[in-house]
Amino acid sequence: LFDIDSRATEYMWFMALNLGNRVAASGSTDSALGRVRTPSPGDRRVYCQAKDFTYPAIVEAMRQGRTVATNGGAFFPFFSIEGHGPGEVIELKDTQTLTAHMEIHTLQGVRTAQLYRNGIRVWAANLTGRRGPIKLDKSIEETETCWYVLRVEDQNGRWAITSPIYLQASGTPTVQAEAILLEISNCTRFVELRKTFFAHVIVTVS
Repeated sequence: LFDIDSRATEYMWFMALNLGNRVAASGSTDSALGRVRTPSPGDRRVYCQAKDFTYPAIVEAMRQGRTVATNGGAFFPFFSIEGHGPGEVIELKDTQTLTAHMEIHTLQGVRTAQLYRNGIRVWAANLTGRRGPIKLDKSIEETETCWYVLRVEDQNGRWAITSPIYLQASGTPTVQAEAILLEISNCTRFVELRKTFFAHVIVTVS
């Protein structure tokens, strides 16, 4: 899974997905109460759809990518395409017209619901003033391998994003993908400047 805490990390996650990696959305607060400035516990979190309320079932649901990451918004988006939910793969046969079903449960108002395909927003609905449950359907036509996620946002900038639903075209080979992120800087993880510079490398492979 990949922890999402901002638009920047969201775009990094999109890039990892576009390399062919099937990585679910996650979130953690990283709350350290000994620091002056730190997120509060639960500011960012991850929900998963488990078969039952047991530790093994929760771990398995997260491994299968049936998750939603959020920064604490009081709403819960549910997303499916032709009955397939996040983490699942839909096998395509030639050109197919599919229905994306979205259901948002909320106690407060939400602003938008957005569909992203391969990291690009392809559809959005203005939901200002509406309260849950909100049900939406969108027809999509697909011929090639891709992925979709649902992102919901409220008026205060709180958001929730689902893990991807993957569409796999028949005959498409598995992509062996890799990415390397390089940063050279003289700051430590505690934001202290040093005379010595360090190279930080993150390598991602599918």
